This record gives sequence, C-alpha cells and structure tokens, in this order.
Amino acid sequence: MPKNIVPAGSVNFKEFPEKILLQGKKYPIQILLKNESENKDTPVDYYLKYRINGFKILELPSNLKSEVWFSMPYGLEYPFNITFEPTIEGPLQLELSLYGKKVTFSKIEKTRKIEVEVEKKFGPETSKVPVLLLNDIRCKVCKNFKETICIVTSTPVEPTFKCEKFLLIDGMKLESEFPIIKKVIEVREEKYLEEKIDTEEILIDSKAIYMEAINAGQSTNLENFMTLGDVSSNIEQIKASTIIFYFPSVIRSEYQNLLRTINKNMFETTGESFFYLNYPLTQNLSESEFNSIKEGINKFLPRIKHLDSKLIFNLDFIPKSEKPTIILGNDKDEKAQEIYYILLNELDNVKYDIILDSNIFNGGLLFEKLNEICSKEDVDIINLVLSDHFREDYSLFMDLLNVFSK
Repeated sequence: MPKNIVPAGSVNFKEFPEKILLQGKKYPIQILLKNESENKDTPVDYYLKYRINGFKILELPSNLKSEVWFSMPYGLEYPFNITFEPTIEGPLQLELSLYGKKVTFSKIEKTRKIEVEVEKKFGPETSKVPVLLLNDIRCKVCKNFKETICIVTSTPVEPTFKCEKFLLIDGMKLESEFPIIKKVIEVREEKYLEEKIDTEEILIDSKAIYMEAINAGQSTNLENFMTLGDVSSNIEQIKASTIIFYFPSVIRSEYQNLLRTINKNMFETTGESFFYLNYPLTQNLSESEFNSIKEGINKFLPRIKHLDSKLIFNLDFIPKSEKPTIILGNDKDEKAQEIYYILLNELDNVKYDIILDSNIFNGGLLFEKLNEICSKEDVDIINLVLSDHFREDYSLFMDLLNVFSK
C-alpha cells in the first residue's frame, strides 16, 4: 500500500518595496516556496491563494495562479516573482496562503455477491419421454444422466445406434437407475479488501506583507525622498511615541536599511513598532536634500497625530568605544535631561556609558533645520548619538527603544 502523503512547506517574501510611488510604475515582489514534506519519493501537490488590496498583479507564473494545483518534488525551493502596480494611495496588502493535498491510503473490508457454477446431484427421478417408432414397434426416447440418447421399448429389440443403456419400460414412464447430476448457478457472498484513498486540502503556511503607495503628484522633492529614503509602514497603527530620524552619509550606504531591519525585528519580538524616517545625505546638507527631507517629514509626520506625546531622536553613530555608549545632546532643554535620567534608571550603568553632552553633540545645522521643519508639530527633538555597538547588535538598540515603550 502506498505511503500517506502529508504536505508541509513554507512561503516567504524575500524582497518587496515598503514604500512605492503611485505613478503607473511596476514593482516586483520576490517570493520563495519550499516543499518540506517527508515524502521523498513522491511529489506533493500544492496551490496558492492570493488576497490583495490596493494593487493589481500584472505578471505571475501561469502555474502559480490562484487555486491552480502544481507539484513540487521533495526538498525543492522554488523562487518566483510577482510584478504589480498600485491602484490606490495608501496601505497595500498581499496575503499569500499555501495549501497542500493530504492523501491517506487505507483498506476496508467489504462483502460482494458472486455467481458460481456448481454440479449438484439429484436422486432418481421419473420423467416422461418423447415417443418414436422403430421397426414398426412403438418406442420411447429418453436421456440418461450423461445426456446420451437411449432407445427403450416394451419388447426387446436390437438398437440401431449406439446407446450406453437400454432399458425396458412399461407404458410412458421411465425410471432411471442412476442419480441425476446437473450444473447450476449459485449466488454466494465473498469478503474482500478494497483500497480507499482520501484526499483533503489543508492550509500549510500563510504570510502577509504591507506596503504603502504614495502619490507624489508633481513634486520632484517628494519623489526623490521616496526613491532614496525610507519611512515606517502602517504608520497609523504605531503606538510607541518614540520617533527616529536618521540621515546616514551616502558614503555609508550599507546602513540605509538599518532602521527598517531593527523595526522589523522589534515587531516580530514584541509586537511593537516605532516611527522612523531616514534619507541619505552628502557631507553638507544641500538645498535639494533639505527640500526632500522637508516634504518627506511634512507628508508622514502628521499621520502620527494619534500619539499623545512625540519624542524625536536625531540619530547618528560614532565608532566603538570600550562599552556601548549613549550620548544625548543637551541644548539647555529640560526634555534632554529628563530622558538622560530615565536612561540612567532603566539601563544597566555597568553595561552602558550614558552621557549628557552640551558641547560636541549638541545642536548643529541639521538639528536646527529639523526644528524649523517640525515647528508646527508638538514634538521634542534631541540629538542621539550611539556607538557602533548598537548598529551591529540589534538587541542593544531594541533595549534602548523598549525604555520608551513602557
């Protein structure tokens, strides 16, 4: 009997844009499917089910369309791309569910009726036979149990053809001296095992991603911000009042996705996320860069108006020192001093160096520009400088953020 097929597998989103422009452009999503079933010798049948909101799919492999069955051999990893185009401004969602066909083999006992030909023996019987004239003598013809024709008469006569039995009878009746054997059909019951195959569709894995389409209109500055920068997703659902602005140097482009990665890890670990905004800058803040940052902040910062208080950290990094270091720029602001004492109370002073600085890391051109942009918002802006320990160890960064989510 074949081995039962129990489907197992996973669906994962490898690459996708979190923020996109609503300008009739096409965007790719990279997806990876994997067969994780233990059936090494038998391919497993799967199908995908898509649930989309806010965009339309333009390109998709024909064998991976919604609810179309396909097979994957054991251990296969299958990458594929979806190309889509946003149709609305705002949140976009794609939920992808992987279903598999579970096959169970079994045998059940059943009963059926069959016809069987058998020979049955019957006792001596008396029967009438046809009449035949032979040599002008009235004769009778009968059949014996072997169905051989016999000639029988009331007086002895010499048979004119071969006969195995020659019997004298009186009148019209013949008494056979042999039992009668006949072939008859009998109906009997027979038990047998029938193979049963049960199939069931089961949900194996389901993943969802959230993106956002932004209508930049005719604004080149906002388009530049969306093309080069990054901002949190699901802004309206953010509960943490901590906001981080990060403007890394274009020279250190490998850190441009830092906040996205930390935010994702924090959400997967604690279910909480924070608002961040980052944009790469040259060494000197140019006018075009300032305008792009300004439009990005004005576009997204008002969307967290549901938060009662807003604390913005203007983030930067310094090389590693002996211990993970946290430096707050003190611009004679009571808020910076308040945050300083909160960190002293909440974090391990042996593990961290926590510094309140009024000289090197205080103020600055970018700090002044951010205050100018956010002047209409009820926010406090503080320079936050961290050692590279926090950039290399995400757990340190999340420990710091968790202080403000309590």
